[in-house]
Amino acid sequence: ISDKQSGNYDISFTPRTGGKHQLTIQLGGVEIPGSPFTFLIIHSPEMRGKPVNIISGLNGPDGIVVTKNEEIVVAEYDANCITVLHREGKKVRSFGTKGTKE
Repeated sequence: ISDKQSGNYDISFTPRTGGKHQLTIQLGGVEIPGSPFTFLIIHSPEMRGKPVNIISGLNGPDGIVVTKNEEIVVAEYDANCITVLHREGKKVRSFGTKGTKE
């Protein structure tokens, strides 16, 4: 865990097994909004032993996919957009806006 001195923290860990995992995050003994976080680890030989990074700053992530070129594509429900991230978690681009009811 790394304190970014801005109210944000970076979390990184190396899972020992694949499959469904759950991460509970507490601040001052109280779970943060959205916690626990559930995610799936799929082990592949080229990723073995590499840490998993938790990406912060997303607004209601609702779906995620990793492309063949290892970009991470996230549907942000609360932001009404799609965000594309570099494999290390840095934002590459976002697109989309809130739709109309028409």
